[in-house]
Amino acid sequence: MLAKRFEHILHDLGMAGLEHPLFYHAPVGIRFKIGGEEPIYLDRRAAKLKTNPAYVQGALDRAAAIYRALPAVPDLLRIDGYPDEEPAESLLTVIRQRVGLPVPDEQLSATEQDEDGDTHAQVQFYWDLSKISFQPELLLREIILGDIGGWNGFVSSVYLAGPGPFLYHLYDDRGLDVLGGSQKLLSRFDSKMQVSRFSRKISEPQPSRWNPDMSLLWIFWKANVISMSYRVQPIP
Repeated sequence: MLAKRFEHILHDLGMAGLEHPLFYHAPVGIRFKIGGEEPIYLDRRAAKLKTNPAYVQGALDRAAAIYRALPAVPDLLRIDGYPDEEPAESLLTVIRQRVGLPVPDEQLSATEQDEDGDTHAQVQFYWDLSKISFQPELLLREIILGDIGGWNGFVSSVYLAGPGPFLYHLYDDRGLDVLGGSQKLLSRFDSKMQVSRFSRKISEPQPSRWNPDMSLLWIFWKANVISMSYRVQPIP
């Protein structure tokens, strides 16, 4: 079952479950900033805001470059929906129409507890990507647009997993997390990014923002199209 497989992946990542922000709750992870310097909207004074295509394309280029550099091709997709807001059938229809996905291989009803302790109904849709034709950039674009003029059902609700294991989570237009089952796995990912002519420099931890008791390694890469932050918290 795909849901059980996803649960095992989380366990191998050192996580008891999905707790947002994922980067702060995973033993090993990288956080990437994908939002560029371009303005998000063409004219903020307009009565109806229009998303800036250059901003969207820049974020998509960064997210897609990171996707292509993953340790392996993701073979499991999970998208969460919340039937309290919209019936599960309607949610699935919108998801399939927007990103061209077939009927999911598995659907699971569950509950989710938010940061305030309130419980919400949740539906989880799973696809075995090894069995279907999947166009990742369509999905990545929809996630990026979610909070800035698109359908917000994809925001912080899409997870792509693969062998290693690893988990790729583009949460919105601002950034994405890549979680790994080991430092070695993400070190190979680090090397792969450097092969793509990424320069690297070490930066000091930022105690005002992070828990000082955590062991953190920060690395900043800069290239023409990508700016990102890299954190590794060793597994005990």
